[in-house]
Amino acid sequence: TRKMSLLLKPISYQKRFLSWFLMITLLVVLIIHQLPARWVIRIVADQTFCQVHLKDISGTIWQGSASLGIAQLAPGSTACSRSKTITERLNWDLKCSLSDWSCFLRVEHFAFEKPLMISWADGRWKLSNNILKISAHLLENLGSPWNTIKPVGQLTASWSDLELGQGGLGSLRIVMHEMSSPISPVVPLGSYEIMMNMAMLDQWDLKTLMGPLVLAGQGKIHDRQLSFVGQAFALNQNTESLASLLSLIGVQQGDIYRLQF
Repeated sequence: TRKMSLLLKPISYQKRFLSWFLMITLLVVLIIHQLPARWVIRIVADQTFCQVHLKDISGTIWQGSASLGIAQLAPGSTACSRSKTITERLNWDLKCSLSDWSCFLRVEHFAFEKPLMISWADGRWKLSNNILKISAHLLENLGSPWNTIKPVGQLTASWSDLELGQGGLGSLRIVMHEMSSPISPVVPLGSYEIMMNMAMLDQWDLKTLMGPLVLAGQGKIHDRQLSFVGQAFALNQNTESLASLLSLIGVQQGDIYRLQF
């Protein structure tokens, strides 16, 4: 009898340990499954340099909806400022797999041509090809010179399948269609293109597609700040009409205005 009790004791302890382990595991799974969507607010702000915030958020991190707040990071500041622009609501659906340590995110918003698909696997982020159309006034949140120009027009961003990070793949093209400004009598000012290669994610090129205001140059992203060096000038018949606008965005050197932001 004593031998039997000694044999049963370890089995009893094993059962008790297994029961506790299963209960704790189940509790952790339930907690993770019900994580409120507000948990991702800080993550989104950090990853977008405090320029995008989730507003009026509802649901869980796995399935929810929110409005996007767009804010401008003050020069020399690391603190997030209050959002000035609020967009229409977006919806998301997130699925993750422990078997291969991967995650797939589906985002729906009226500005996308089709749902945006984002995946994470093997330590890399991937975005499926898509087209995004938004109002150009959102550019004001990037700071100077956009908050001075207050652009009016449509902005279309299109990209191939993208892989982000070191040695990324794919390209991003942004076209600003028939831009105008309330501080200029010339309408439209022109159409412009920004090109970015994911292999060189820290820099982008700007060129003029058409219009009386010619812009060209190269921008960089460094320490969460956008910078741009380039030039601007007006075609001959519009030099006088665009003089005031050019003087606001650049420093005159002959017929050309040097741009540096």
